[in-house]
Amino acid sequence: MPNRDLNSKEVIEILNYYKDHPILYCMFSLLATTGLRCREVCTSKMSDLSFEKGDYWLTVTGKGDIKRDVLIHENVFNLICQFRMRRGLNTELNNGDDSPIFTTNSGKAYNYKYLSNYISRVLSKCELPLVKYRNTPLTAHHFRHCYAIISDEQGESIYRISKSLGHKSIQTTSIYLAKKLAREQNASHSWKNSTLLNSINT
Repeated sequence: MPNRDLNSKEVIEILNYYKDHPILYCMFSLLATTGLRCREVCTSKMSDLSFEKGDYWLTVTGKGDIKRDVLIHENVFNLICQFRMRRGLNTELNNGDDSPIFTTNSGKAYNYKYLSNYISRVLSKCELPLVKYRNTPLTAHHFRHCYAIISDEQGESIYRISKSLGHKSIQTTSIYLAKKLAREQNASHSWKNSTLLNSINT
């Protein structure tokens, strides 16, 4: 199975690298902070966005036609508005507006395979060491795994992470967190005060 781990420090480096590219900066920020699938991004419409009780929400239809609400943080919502202004699109929330949230230069909704390939292609050209020297190329799906990892680091339960990602089974979410949890639970952590380890001089 390919290594899809991407930690918060690495995501911050990627975001800083693309800070001056409003389209990619928005897309990477959105993917990392929501765990959305590329298909869900591409099929989202303005009518799916709402503002309720101080929060922005995006209703998406995931695998198996299961709907879920995704929290969009205010700073990320502002990036979406900047994205749309860049494309010459309106930013006003309107539940009667069935136009796509994200469009290409030509004003058409992204095809999810195109967007996924585009993100992979862009990231393959990134000059950051964390990208250049990876064993496996970065893809949009890495940001989905990153969402799960950071949520776990923030103390969130695997059940709620699973629900937020739209997973049918917690076992799928466990796979996302397997490497992180395996390292945290490694028996060698108990060696830090061992006589043998402390006898080794450098």
